[in-house]
Amino acid sequence: MNDHKKDTPENPLETMNVRKAGTLFIVLVIFSIIFISGMLYASNGAKVNLHKNTDGGDTVKQPETPPAPAPTEVQPEPEEVLSASDSDVFSVRDNDATRGDGDILLIEYSDFECGFCQRFHSVVKALVDDGSVTWVYRHLPLSFHETADEAAKLADCARIHGGDDLFWTFTDSVFASDSVNTPDPVAAYRKLGLSAGLTDSQMDACLESGSPSSQVVSQHGADAQAYGVNGTPGSFLVNTKTGAVERIPGAFPLEDPTGGPNVRDLISKVRG
Repeated sequence: MNDHKKDTPENPLETMNVRKAGTLFIVLVIFSIIFISGMLYASNGAKVNLHKNTDGGDTVKQPETPPAPAPTEVQPEPEEVLSASDSDVFSVRDNDATRGDGDILLIEYSDFECGFCQRFHSVVKALVDDGSVTWVYRHLPLSFHETADEAAKLADCARIHGGDDLFWTFTDSVFASDSVNTPDPVAAYRKLGLSAGLTDSQMDACLESGSPSSQVVSQHGADAQAYGVNGTPGSFLVNTKTGAVERIPGAFPLEDPTGGPNVRDLISKVRG
């Protein structure tokens, strides 16, 4: 009879009590884990906020609240000051072509295929004609004008073989023509060179890489870049007596009745 007790079902109340005890135990374990974890987290947080007075150590120094920045004034950018004593760029050099005898130098960096340069050419010519300036023409052929470099070399070729007179004859004829819009601009420039008095062999030599004319054009471009001339026409007015310099950043008109920027006002300014 006793062997059959194993097959009889357990007492339901006893089973329920055992289950309750097990559930309570599991709840207590989970609560204990949460409590201990919280304590460890708080302990680590306290360590992070501590800082040592000595250098070194592994604890992280508590970040300090940065002071509010002091109010500052916006300082205006200083005006560019140029002086003829800075460089021989602001004087007449041996490889320059000049025109006129005014007391103010107008040093122009120009491109034969630049429409604005063509417009400015007549402005400066008027200043030469009335005795206001001495015109110094220098070359800055822009890279996106495909044959401006050849035109510049041929102009310098005219200077080398015929002096200032031949240079200006060629230069005036280029700006008065529409050579750049012909099917072959270089051929058109060479034709103007022949009319001015150059020979084919002279022009061939000047157009060669490394020729004296090529070196002059390169030097002019480097000087222009060094003094911030990045477009054409880019010019400077130089008072040869005081050394004062004024920049003309573009094709300014001779005069402007509305009070806009113009060359005559800048000449008055550089004269002092």
